[in-house]
Amino acid sequence: MIVSVPNMSCFKFMFWQLLGKFKKLQLDPEHILWHSEETLRAIVERHGLKVKEIYYSYLTPRPQWKKVLASAASHFVSPKFIGTIIVAVLE
Repeated sequence: MIVSVPNMSCFKFMFWQLLGKFKKLQLDPEHILWHSEETLRAIVERHGLKVKEIYYSYLTPRPQWKKVLASAASHFVSPKFIGTIIVAVLE
């Protein structure tokens, strides 16, 4: 099974929260909860499943300059702080 959830740990969303703009954003109304890798793992394990793999990705295509910046940042920062969504492979 594959599950994807918004990544509350990414810098983009943390920055918006610090500025107080997170609630004002037009967010997907389908998402009633936002997760970190840790909260996703906890929920999955409560239901008797295990996270086999975790990936971090983006909901929308990014301009080239953002791809370059994210690639450079990935050498210094954990991917969990860069991707806006968490994709988990469950077993």
